[in-house]
Amino acid sequence: MTHAAGQKTLKAGDRPKQKPVHTDTNLTDH
Repeated sequence: MTHAAGQKTLKAGDRPKQKPVHTDTNLTDH
């Protein structure tokens, strides 16, 4: 369910302010 968490953040601000990365990268970061 990591994908869901990543998508939620992306939807919250369209793009993670922490670092401009794609959802794929976010998943690995988590």
